[in-house]
Amino acid sequence: MPSYKIVATDLDGTLLNDAHTVSEENFNAIRALTKKGIHCVVATGRTYSEIPEEIRGCKDFRYMIHANGAVVLDRESGERISACIPNAVACRMMDIFKDYAVHMTARNNGMCYYDGRYPIREWQEYFRIDPAHVSCVGEFGTPIANFDAFVRGMEEIEVFSLYFRDDTEQKECGERLKEIDGIYITGTSATNFEIFDRGAGKDNALLRLASHLGVPIEETMTLGDSENDLAMTRAAGLGLATANAQSALLSASDGTVCSNNEHVMQYVLEKYFS
Repeated sequence: MPSYKIVATDLDGTLLNDAHTVSEENFNAIRALTKKGIHCVVATGRTYSEIPEEIRGCKDFRYMIHANGAVVLDRESGERISACIPNAVACRMMDIFKDYAVHMTARNNGMCYYDGRYPIREWQEYFRIDPAHVSCVGEFGTPIANFDAFVRGMEEIEVFSLYFRDDTEQKECGERLKEIDGIYITGTSATNFEIFDRGAGKDNALLRLASHLGVPIEETMTLGDSENDLAMTRAAGLGLATANAQSALLSASDGTVCSNNEHVMQYVLEKYFS
């Protein structure tokens, strides 16, 4: 069996249980892995400020992959290895977005911002916003009065998230965005676009981190539960899915661990590092 040096875990549905907390068993396992010289790494679609405080307060997570791989953060040195949307490209995108009825958030430097004209809870139904997004942005997002000017003033963007009022407008916007090089578009629901720099993605972030640490990719292990973990799972030396994972990830993984309610990091410690 290879000697794994990096264990990268997704948060929602993986490290976090259904109560959205991390069990003491998992924290104990993370500490034990760190003592063995293993790099335990968060790999999440959330931006840094949206990561639960109990995880941000855990010193054993030195490295965090956040904003779906747009940033690899070394919390000890403050260094950011990033693949973000540059200002010129973001401004081109804003020229397109202004033609449509959308609720927009922009993540930058670990923070989440949204258009202050549309308080997210009040406009949830109108823009068909997913409840999980409402909960996260409602708790961690900052409303901005002149959102257009604010975004155009940013040096770079980690991710844009858009929810559309109208299906036809969403389709048309998507076609226009295809004309912009260097980005990729995904989504978490039928009414949503999430837009990243083409160099982002959890898989690319894992490769950048492994290179930074001098760890062969064969010596990396990942844990995930959903389709946005697919690329990372395929890139890793050992890509594992939780028992509660979506079928596509279960099919693509190299193996299965316990469910997110059964202490995944403890499972990994006992099976692969004991």
